Parts: sequence; structure tokens; C-alpha cells
Amino acid sequence: MRAPATYSVALSGEVDLAMGARLDALASGYENGTTLDVRVDLREVSFMDSAGLAFVARLVRAALERGGEVVLVAPSPVVRRLLTVSGLDQLARVTTA
Repeated sequence: MRAPATYSVALSGEVDLAMGARLDALASGYENGTTLDVRVDLREVSFMDSAGLAFVARLVRAALERGGEVVLVAPSPVVRRLLTVSGLDQLARVTTA
């Protein structure tokens, strides 16, 4: 059986400190796996704080170390602004779909 080509995550609701344990588990799943690329579906995210940004940064760091990329899918305008202000939009590919 082959490993998937991309590690996929779909987040929804408020991505904040209250989701810390889940975000840690999701990031660890990628870090401990063998896939190069990560796809994070953000279309259902209504709010993101520094915990969410730290999660994305952790994925980006791990992906860059293994020669992969992080694709952030359909962030809302508010989340997109956070990604821009933090500079993460320069390290991950942001798509509309």
C-alpha cells in the first residue's frame, strides 16, 4: 500500500488556543509521516489566533525541511489577512479552491 501523496487537514470554526491539543496532534501526524506536501483546508475557519498561525508555521518548517510545500486552501479574508501580516503567505501557497 502506498502512502498518500499529500497530508490533508480540514479545519473549521475557531482555530485558537482551545484547539491546541488537536493542532499539535495534526502537526505531529505530518511530521511523523512520509508525505512531502500538506494541504490545509481553511474554508470553514471563522477565526484564527496565534495558535493557528503557529500550527501553520510548524507545518511550513517541517515541509521545507523535507522538500515539500504547504498549500492553504480558501482562507476567509480575515484569515488571509493574518497570513499576510505574519508573512506565512510567502512561505506557503495560498489558493482559492
